[in-house]
Amino acid sequence: MYEQRIEKMRAEGLLTESQAAALQSSLTPLAHAFERPRRRMLPLAGLTAALCVLVLLIAAMFAYTSSGPADLEIQNVAETLNTPGGTGAMNRPLSLLVSASLLLLPVVLVVGGFSWFYNRIVDREERVYQAWSQVESNLQRRTDLIPNLVETVSRYMRHERETLTAVAGERGDALNPLEEAMSRLISDQQSAASREGAAPDNEQALARLAQAQQALGGSLKNLIAVAESYPTLRSGDQFLSLQAQLEGTENRINVARMEFNQSVGDYNSAIRRLPGSLIASLGDFKRKAYFEIEGDGGAPVAVDFDE
Repeated sequence: MYEQRIEKMRAEGLLTESQAAALQSSLTPLAHAFERPRRRMLPLAGLTAALCVLVLLIAAMFAYTSSGPADLEIQNVAETLNTPGGTGAMNRPLSLLVSASLLLLPVVLVVGGFSWFYNRIVDREERVYQAWSQVESNLQRRTDLIPNLVETVSRYMRHERETLTAVAGERGDALNPLEEAMSRLISDQQSAASREGAAPDNEQALARLAQAQQALGGSLKNLIAVAESYPTLRSGDQFLSLQAQLEGTENRINVARMEFNQSVGDYNSAIRRLPGSLIASLGDFKRKAYFEIEGDGGAPVAVDFDE
């Protein structure tokens, strides 16, 4: 849909060849730029093997005691201990069952505790990826709105040039700030879309993405601020609607980013505390990076409302 719209804008002369190519290349969905690691499996192979060996040893002991040597001398205590109503010794199968239970209890406790802590870390990691998907969704929403904003501004600039330049020749030069702001927005969007990596596992890739998104946010603010100097554009219903949607998207991005950083903090704490640090080393859990953007996404632009 956006590809056809951009091609139509290029055919109508609203965009140059370079601007159309840059805008086309920036429409790659952000969600496909990041590969999510495969779902973790519980690494209990070693503990399972130990448990099997222990069960086999108990079974062998049971088999040996139940089929002992034929000439083994057995003390007959039936007359003294196993009389009706008297106190007798525990029978052999029950004794073996109790012994096996006592031997297996530590193993069961260790396996159960390991599984609980491991699953707890997995749950926190899943929350990180869930929160990151919300960040991606809102970043993509902003990316989808930018072509609409570019089209609105381009049509306004074309209208201005066709109708007013003939009346006032300097009017064409007056559109230069708006055109520069729009070109900067397209360039920054292309740069932001090209940032690929394995976020949030790759701290360097996430930092580059944060820097690119900060620049893109600054370009959006700059374009909207410059548009304040053009009353005809500023009063258009479509522009006002796009501005409201973009402002709402920026707020959503900030909320999603804070929730993501909170999830990352909980996960990083879980894998650094004992016994989570031991389990994290066995399960190859890695520290996640924070999605931090310095400043407010660009310096504010001075706007003169007296024009």
